Amino acid sequence: RARFADNNIKICNLGSSATLHYADPATRRKNLDEGRQFIDLAHELGCPYVRVFPNNFPKDQEKQQTMDLIAEGLLELGGYAQAANVTVLLESHGDLVYVNDIAYVLKKSEHSNVALIWDIFNMWSVTKEAPRDVFSVLKKYIRHAHIKDANKAGDKYAYTFVGQGVVPLAEAIDSLKQIG
Repeated sequence: RARFADNNIKICNLGSSATLHYADPATRRKNLDEGRQFIDLAHELGCPYVRVFPNNFPKDQEKQQTMDLIAEGLLELGGYAQAANVTVLLESHGDLVYVNDIAYVLKKSEHSNVALIWDIFNMWSVTKEAPRDVFSVLKKYIRHAHIKDANKAGDKYAYTFVGQGVVPLAEAIDSLKQIG
């Protein structure tokens, strides 16, 4: 922490790999424990945010049940993060990329220490939802954004330098300007 402070470097986000879609109690506990460990580390480092993943909609589990599990995990971690003055950020990632699904989870997990990382590419590459429309629904939750660009390479996308791909980043960035 001292080295960062001495060099005027602020850590804006810690990227945990805690994943919240699991129903299995042992796997769920392991992931929530990882989230708590990252929250503790963020507190020690003076970092305001910790990223967590929603991830998959397992085939053997109802989508609604999975979204409720994700929301419950966010609430649990948000409650833990409150005392540490840290906010848990759910990244739009995996199967949770449609704006209405994300809005459902975030509304169900409404907490002062729960918010969103808007990964514009992760959403748009799957949904093709217009960034201005996504932003209008999710803006109150957005605290951090991932800006990536890509071009279609066959049936997949390949990352490229920002501005050299097909992702509608200008629309997203113009939207983000509204919240500074």
